[in-house]
Amino acid sequence: MKGYIGLYRLRIGTLRILFEVNHDEKVVYIRAIDSRGGIYK
Repeated sequence: MKGYIGLYRLRIGTLRILFEVNHDEKVVYIRAIDSRGGIYK
C-alpha cells in the first residue's frame, strides 16, 4: 500500500481496517479502524 510500508488494508462495508502481519510470530496487528474517508487523515 502506497505510503504505508508493511500495512495491508481491508474494507468491510463503510469501514477500512489497516493491519500488519508478522509471519514469524503468526500474529496480525490491527493498526487502525475508521470510516473509509477518515482512515488516511
